Amino acid sequence: MKKIIGEILAAIFSQIFSILRDGKQEQWERDEIRQVNFSFSQFGEDLVVSKYLEKVSSSEGIYLDIGAFNPITFSNTLLLYKQGWQGINLDLDQDKIDEFIIRRPRDYSLSAAISDRREQVQFVSYRSRTTNRLLPLDSQDYRSVLGEDPLSVRILETTCIADAIASSPFADKNIYYLNIDCEGNDLKVLKNFDLDRYLPKVISIEAWSESELDEIKSYLLPKGYILDSCVHLTKIFTRL
Repeated sequence: MKKIIGEILAAIFSQIFSILRDGKQEQWERDEIRQVNFSFSQFGEDLVVSKYLEKVSSSEGIYLDIGAFNPITFSNTLLLYKQGWQGINLDLDQDKIDEFIIRRPRDYSLSAAISDRREQVQFVSYRSRTTNRLLPLDSQDYRSVLGEDPLSVRILETTCIADAIASSPFADKNIYYLNIDCEGNDLKVLKNFDLDRYLPKVISIEAWSESELDEIKSYLLPKGYILDSCVHLTKIFTRL
């Protein structure tokens, strides 16, 4: 029976992937299907994170995704959500948060500009949208980290992470996974998170240069974290 089911699934997978790849036929074998790992992240970060967190019960698994961007595309938390986790998604763009609310009903999703204090900042958006970022009011450095010219610049009031967590249904829960993707403000946002209170088992954070990575390591290592994996720009730290 298993062999028959496997052959049927192989045929179905082959047809599905043929459709998804614009008709390019590639036959799937049963043993190949058994080894498939599905990833939603840009470079497979979610597979690494999920492996580190496999001992955490899905009923207790809570994540905090700062700079969440999209509930599906390039998401480092969707795989965990599919495994039964839930958590908090924070992003600057309300339309992105609206999509999170629709697609991730178990999550708490909030449009917020995260900083280490309440202040007015510039919100700069770009055509790719993945590089949207915050700048101080007096900054004129409007090009993105990828060198893009801005589409728009507007003034926002920032929110502290503690306030965002307090407004969620998970205010008194352990946060096992912290993901930060804030386009150059990652370390500033990390320092605004109460590590001593929540002690996440895994932290993923972007570093665009060696000097930026050194600063992040200098901050996290004394708090009991080690740099465990590097997946492109994403650095994955685990707690000892």
